[in-house]
Amino acid sequence: MEVVRALEAGNQALKEMHEEMPLERIEDIIEEAEEEREAENEINEYLMGKWDVTMDGEVERELRELEEMMGIGGEIEGIQNGNDQVPLPQVPTHTPTSNHNTPVEESKVEEEPKQEERKEPELIPG
Repeated sequence: MEVVRALEAGNQALKEMHEEMPLERIEDIIEEAEEEREAENEINEYLMGKWDVTMDGEVERELRELEEMMGIGGEIEGIQNGNDQVPLPQVPTHTPTSNHNTPVEESKVEEEPKQEERKEPELIPG
């Protein structure tokens, strides 16, 4: 008799659980989890150097879409193909001056001492 009551209680618990969480919702959750795992695996494969050549076309397509969205067209593609004819700003040909029309002094950067020249701090006995 106890077995029958336990089965009835189990069936009742399952019915309540199905009312709270329908099968379609569970399927959606599992599908979302699978998609996230696939995306994570793709990222991990890329980071581990297992990039598949067939993925290059997909990445290039996404790059073109981003370029179009940003309005930069084939500028990046030209650089990637070795075409360095991208318009760049002009390089200044004069020395900058301060407000007092005197040339700005070049800043002097102190060189760090070489590794063997560095002295270790001395410990003071306490």
